[in-house]
Amino acid sequence: MSKVGEEKGLHAVPGGKMAGAEPRTSGGTSPGWRLTLASFVLLVAVLLVLVSPLFGVREIVVEGTRVLSATQVRELARVRPGQSIVLLDEARIRERLLLHPRILRAEVKREWPARVIIRVTEREAVALLPAGSIFLALDQAGIPFGLADPAKEKELPIITGLELPIPTMGVPLTHPELKVALAAVTALPAALAGKVAEVHVTGEGPAARVRLYLSSLLAIDLPAAPEEFPKALSMLAAVWPEISTRGAGWVVDLSSSRGVVLRREEGKTQGSVE
Repeated sequence: MSKVGEEKGLHAVPGGKMAGAEPRTSGGTSPGWRLTLASFVLLVAVLLVLVSPLFGVREIVVEGTRVLSATQVRELARVRPGQSIVLLDEARIRERLLLHPRILRAEVKREWPARVIIRVTEREAVALLPAGSIFLALDQAGIPFGLADPAKEKELPIITGLELPIPTMGVPLTHPELKVALAAVTALPAALAGKVAEVHVTGEGPAARVRLYLSSLLAIDLPAAPEEFPKALSMLAAVWPEISTRGAGWVVDLSSSRGVVLRREEGKTQGSVE
């Protein structure tokens, strides 16, 4: 062995190789350098995808709107043409859309390489609620979500008789008397659809009572328990052709154990339909 080999701590082994020498890969490049190079190439590829016009948003499709415009929905979503579709946060966009009180549900979907689809479901009004000098649209959950014009939405009943604080758009109203009124609205049969002009509530809590006023001014008194509304109104629907011509001064009493009772407002019973 040479003196140089001894000074470096190397010694000969069978086959003529020096023990202690680091192995080299072909071409003189170590595995660590190859891993670093691959990571760098991958990083460059990712950056190219992020900034490439190929993956920039070119089309924003809005579906499901009834009152809101597609432009309004796009503004709420804050998705801009040219924005990287890779970096879109679908959950965050959905959260922004649901901040609008009129939007009940929202779905955001990416279609590669450059298309975004936004589907919204707007709340449907079932009744109108007076609030000072204005009217608010209410959905069946008691959520006010927009201004309403009774002259243009004549098919929706107006809920009256309640003393409520000024509602906040998008925040459910949980007052028991309002829940009773909404229970009456949602239980209306097809025969009365669009015919109820007013849902009037008297009393508070368990003592609350509901009277419906039709456009013809015929009044309908509902049972005390809201869970009985569907059954009572279905009985009314069965005999509706017989009493639909009645108007002002007549009351259909559905709270009687005798079935559907038709009477004058003064209280004198004119007849009943079992």
